[in-house]
Amino acid sequence: MKNAYDIILYFGWVHPSHIHKYLSLKKELNKRASCLLVLGNNKCGDGSNYGVSNKQLKPFDRFLDDVIVADLNQASQILHEYKPKILVFGSDQHAWRWQRQISSQLSATTIQLPHLISSEIFTNANPDYFAVFGPTHEAFLQNCVNPKVHHARSRLRWRHGGARPDNQDFCSGVPRIYVNPWLYGLHEDCLPIELSREDFCKKYKLNANKEMPLHCPSWGSVRAAVSAVQNNKLKELAMPPPLFNDKSRTTFEDVLNVHKEIYALDNVITQLHPNEYKRYKSNQIGNKWSYEIMCPTASVVDPIDSHWAYKYCDYGIGHVSSIGLEFGFFNKPFVYIDKSSPLNWCSDWEWDGVNHYSWVGHECPLDEMRDFLANKNYRIEDEDLYKKHQEKFSTNPNVNSIEFLAEKIASVEIIKKSL
Repeated sequence: MKNAYDIILYFGWVHPSHIHKYLSLKKELNKRASCLLVLGNNKCGDGSNYGVSNKQLKPFDRFLDDVIVADLNQASQILHEYKPKILVFGSDQHAWRWQRQISSQLSATTIQLPHLISSEIFTNANPDYFAVFGPTHEAFLQNCVNPKVHHARSRLRWRHGGARPDNQDFCSGVPRIYVNPWLYGLHEDCLPIELSREDFCKKYKLNANKEMPLHCPSWGSVRAAVSAVQNNKLKELAMPPPLFNDKSRTTFEDVLNVHKEIYALDNVITQLHPNEYKRYKSNQIGNKWSYEIMCPTASVVDPIDSHWAYKYCDYGIGHVSSIGLEFGFFNKPFVYIDKSSPLNWCSDWEWDGVNHYSWVGHECPLDEMRDFLANKNYRIEDEDLYKKHQEKFSTNPNVNSIEFLAEKIASVEIIKKSL
């Protein structure tokens, strides 16, 4: 620990598959100023940890200079002690009130940095800057009418029967810094171990000479479907209005059948949703893992190896998830089974009569899946599609996103405050 820090990064929610990118961002900032990284260690009401534990960080030991794991109370003490010039915090539905309080108590210039393109933005946190991932993300913030993307209080009113808000830019008047989606793409700095394709396949009992699909189940839909088994509700709609539009008529039984068929594919490996790795709401399915119920013999990636899973897989495959967007940054195709891309169920991306969600890949009916994959129809012939995808969802796709973000943070104009 240093005696003073110009910049402090605080992330209460930590993506378990991308810990190395948080560490790399701290490393890049320390080339430009003195920077401390504080990672949250906070518990939800169900006992899950939506931050990170010291045990999870242990493999990264050689990268942990100027890194602290802290809960909110400890983070508050650290911030008041070091009084940074710049404070960066992630968008966090569990801590926007705390962020608002800290922003009012410190003279630091604050930046709210989302983790993902569709992350929640909490205007109530009162940051001095929002970080925005390029023009499409800007349009998303201006046009998305789902209040959970913008404003925690509005979200709660809507869920309990209040009026859905009119189309408006909830973030108007707040200065932006324009960056890239920094947790997307392959980034090999600060990884704890290096695995060849052969090493990776040996570890997970896969055949390195065969094509490798990466199965990415959505925790929300899978958790609900598994719970429906226990409550005898398999025939009910998995995505009923008004939370989703009525284009999809998928039942819980359909969701389970899709994932069971994917688990049965040859040489498949599964990357769980980050919230399932965190055990978030696992009490709803008896504190089990979803694959224990659907396929007990599944080969499941340890989050510490997620980078290598993304690097060595031949394509991603899933159902009712937005992760297809992320695969375009790996230069890998993604296959949605049935009509399960967000184009069919998520209105968050709709404005001006168009759904602006996109990915590089395909949708495929479940009953055609095996022939589709066996014939390698998942392949993308036009490699330029990946470049266009990255241009759509980035500020500058031609630069290293972590270095680009560090430069933007370090050069932000300091906003003078009187307390």
